[in-house]
Amino acid sequence: MRDRAVVRPRRLLHLLWTVPLAVALSLLPMLYGGINICGVSGCTGGGFGVSYGDELVNWVCAAIVAVVVTAAIGAIPWATPWWVHVGTGALVGVIVGGLLMTAWLTGKYQYYPAGVDCYPAYSYAECDSRTG
Repeated sequence: MRDRAVVRPRRLLHLLWTVPLAVALSLLPMLYGGINICGVSGCTGGGFGVSYGDELVNWVCAAIVAVVVTAAIGAIPWATPWWVHVGTGALVGVIVGGLLMTAWLTGKYQYYPAGVDCYPAYSYAECDSRTG
């Protein structure tokens, strides 16, 4: 006989401290990834200009955020059987990491057609001259 998922409301209250802790622990990778993708001035190039970093760093930062969020939700046994809270944590972690990476890449590539790589360019004007 299969077990039905049972939510334990008293244990669910632990999410009130684990989720804010996960957000606090995720701030550093989110900040580093945001600066890495386009530089201190952002993707518009104002101030110091655009400084593109390696996208692999952003993928790693998004994965770190996803793992931290997954651990915060999945480690607390707020539901039985165990796969309910672990699966929910993994799903929310993947969604948060995916949305974060989507926001970073949208900011970086919003001015250029798909498939145009302007990584070596130091300014939008230089990249615009290459894309026509």
